Amino acid sequence: MRYKKLINGFREYIKNKKIKTSTNGITLISLVITIIILILLAGVGITLAIQENGIIKTAKKAVNKTNEAQALEELEQKIIDVQLEKAGNATLMEVLIKLSEDEEYIILGEDENSITEKNIEELDENIQQVYVAHKNYKFKIDNKLIVTFITKIDTTVEKELTEFQEILKKCDLKTTYTKQDVIDNKDGILNVMLNKQIGFEYILNDSEIYKNIDLDYILNIDFLNSIDANSKGIIKSNQYVVGNIRNKENLNEIIDCLNFTSIVPNLSSNSNCIYSSMYTACNPYQAFDTSDNTYWCSAAYKQNDAYIGYNFRTKKRVLLASLKNGNLKYGTNERCKEIVLQCSNEDNNWIDASEVVTLQDNSNKTYIFNTKVTEEYSQWRILVKSSYGIYSSTREVKFLSI
Repeated sequence: MRYKKLINGFREYIKNKKIKTSTNGITLISLVITIIILILLAGVGITLAIQENGIIKTAKKAVNKTNEAQALEELEQKIIDVQLEKAGNATLMEVLIKLSEDEEYIILGEDENSITEKNIEELDENIQQVYVAHKNYKFKIDNKLIVTFITKIDTTVEKELTEFQEILKKCDLKTTYTKQDVIDNKDGILNVMLNKQIGFEYILNDSEIYKNIDLDYILNIDFLNSIDANSKGIIKSNQYVVGNIRNKENLNEIIDCLNFTSIVPNLSSNSNCIYSSMYTACNPYQAFDTSDNTYWCSAAYKQNDAYIGYNFRTKKRVLLASLKNGNLKYGTNERCKEIVLQCSNEDNNWIDASEVVTLQDNSNKTYIFNTKVTEEYSQWRILVKSSYGIYSSTREVKFLSI
């Protein structure tokens, strides 16, 4: 209506001015009017194209509806295939098992808001409904196998859902495997992933996996000798894996292979040593040398709450501590029973850096315990909470770091 009034106005103007046209051409005014009319028509066309119900948005909606219908049809066809296999008695769980074998379908679980893939093993056998992602669309399947469209999924969410599948693909593995398959080492896939740098790093950074696998696959001397320094560094930075080293019979060999180093320097005096007391000639610094014949020993009847440690003067992070109990000369009378690793930045404010470790009445075994703190401290010590005799004695004490 607005445009029609404008055009009529120009016509009235021409009539009043009595402008004559030429049979041999067009006047300037006619040309201007034609251009203005074309501009107005173009404006109308653009408005019709980009408005809420315009041509462009209508076309996009049509494409989206077509894709949605196609995704729904494909999902329903999958369900029909399972029904045919099960003579019309398929369960929801049987459908999910079938879908899990196809990398285009992502099982999100029972929560409508879930954006992470779920393993089949995580779901109840008698599940009543489940949400599934397929081609950027989320659907709900109920226990009667009726499919309902829920929403379109943002592409960033889809990328998050398929991260594990991308890792599998880069390891040349089928993307239909689940994390549980890795934990169970199905078809040897754990070994394959550990021998691919990207797979190795993924496993050591995913607590859902590394806390449930058999760590013998990682803490194996042949495997440790086959990996580079960077991979060894990843292992050493994983507190959970490092904490399991102490349970290995060949722990000293593993420590050497991983290149853990004792951060206490070679000592020839008690300077910077931290100790509660000492027996004659059993100097504190001798607790830190590598000789089986030298050791530190507390004074008689000062065995409980005795301690031996080192003041680094600068903050250090200790990953592991190791020691041998007592000495080879006097036996049970000087052996520690319960010890704990402690750390501090002030002498009067010590915190437990490990769990309490109970030692056997044995002088030949090396004991290792990992720290439960990630911060750096300037002072580290071994606190003896109880002893087998009237003395507390240790040798070959090491504070180990990367």
